[in-house]
Amino acid sequence: MTIKSLLLRFFLIYPGLMVAIGIVVTLLKLESSTGLNVLALYGAISWVCRSYGKANGRYFSKSEKAAVVFGMFVIDIGLQFSVAALALVQSKSAILFMPFFTAFALVGFLHLPAIYFFVSIQKRFLVRQGLVGG
Repeated sequence: MTIKSLLLRFFLIYPGLMVAIGIVVTLLKLESSTGLNVLALYGAISWVCRSYGKANGRYFSKSEKAAVVFGMFVIDIGLQFSVAALALVQSKSAILFMPFFTAFALVGFLHLPAIYFFVSIQKRFLVRQGLVGG
């Protein structure tokens, strides 16, 4: 598996998990889905990183890991922006420009270290299972 195919899988899986969680949140009438969105992020990262390790019999090199983390972050930010922009367009109330982008920047600030951490811990799971070398 290549890094490009890993990122393509992430691009397809992550929004699918977000939509599924959105449906569950709506059906259960939950007030907040923040924790569940992080779960979707973790699930998508776990799924594609483990697939990469199993397919290649190794985990990422340092440069590959940087490319994967950056690529996932760009995809995540793009999806978060799209969802937020759609919510703004559908909203009938006047939402100020700066609070929107401040919240958006906060999500990015929090998701980048989360993505790095989630990508990093997948190697431990693969090593424990004997699928990649330590």
